[in-house]
Parts: sequence; C-alpha cells; structure tokens
Amino acid sequence: MKYDVIRRPKRRGVTLKVTKEGEIVVFAGLDVSDRRIAEFVEANSKWIERTTKRMFDLKKVKEELDDENYLTLHGVRYPVKYIFGEGKSFVGHEGVTVYYKESRSAARGEFFSEYAKDYLVRRFDELTKGVCPVKVKRVKGYFGIFHRDNGGMYIALNESIVHARKEVSDMIIYHELTHIGHAGHGRDFYEALSKLCPDHRALRKELNATVKL
Repeated sequence: MKYDVIRRPKRRGVTLKVTKEGEIVVFAGLDVSDRRIAEFVEANSKWIERTTKRMFDLKKVKEELDDENYLTLHGVRYPVKYIFGEGKSFVGHEGVTVYYKESRSAARGEFFSEYAKDYLVRRFDELTKGVCPVKVKRVKGYFGIFHRDNGGMYIALNESIVHARKEVSDMIIYHELTHIGHAGHGRDFYEALSKLCPDHRALRKELNATVKL
C-alpha cells in the first residue's frame, strides 16, 4: 500500500488521513520508526480501503454533478440542451433546456438555483405549514441548518439537496424542523426525528453518497 509520510517535530505517535484525491498521508513524530509506521498503516488497512473508496465515489459524484451536459434533479440525470438567445429555461420530458447569452455554465447554474429555490420553498411550506421562514442558499458547509436568535428563527437549506431524490431532501427539512424542539443531536432529537421521518438514517447515507457539498 503506497503512502506518504510527513514527519513533524512536535507530533507524538502516528495518525493518518485519506485526501480528497484518495492519497494516503501518514503524520508521525521524528522519533517514530518506519517499521512502526508500516505496522500502523497495516492495522488500519480496512479503514483506509473504505475511506479511499468513499473519496473516489464522492469525486465521481462531483464530476457528474459538474458535467455541463447533464443536470441532476431529484435523483434523475437529465441531458441539457443549450439554446443561444432569449428564453425561459425549463425541464421537459426529454431533458432540461437552458437559454444563455454568454456562459452556458453560468446559465445552467442560475437555472438550477432558481429551480431549487422555487421547489424547496414550496415543499418546505407543504411539510411545515409555515412554522417558520426558510432560506435557500448556495453554500458548502451544510445541507441544512436551524437558526435561532433574538430576532426569531429560520431554517436555511442548501440548494444542492435538490440533486437528491425528493424523499432525501424531505429528510433534511424534517431534520432541521426537529431542531425547533430539540437543540442538540441527542437521543430525544433522533426519537422525534424518527416519528417525522422513520427512514432518516438510510436517507442520510443516500444523501452523503449522491450529493457533494
């Protein structure tokens, strides 16, 4: 198994990580022998294999989502047809039609953002009956977040969850909705979430495997 070793003076013992590119990096102190490093890597070989596979899978997902020739909506990968000129982009039976003036990529991204916001705001109201405001954003740090301060509360949703099946994006809404009554992620939180979304664990795994933050 190939790996790179980075030695640091203040490091004690051995740790490792698998990068987004699937490379294995070992961090070790100056006094750690090569043999100990090799034994440590061998002892963690199964974890490395699982993590490396996950990194490659996520990389593949990202490449598919970034492919300008397709647009994934609710788990379905639609071919994209580009038309230069004025017009309203739309989803049809044969795929997505995107009108553009300058950048095809930018027009595709703008259409997705508009589609995601329209769908998620409408779906949020259907599931929550307007219990609190919702904001749809293009962010990298989270799929959804519940926010409360002196000014009130709101739920923010990442537009990227529209790439996943509707049941998966519903799960994120239910997850954040549960935070209204349960601040942390303790047993009471998951018991309440399970009542709203019994399959939330399986749906979370599906989300992590199909949508890249």
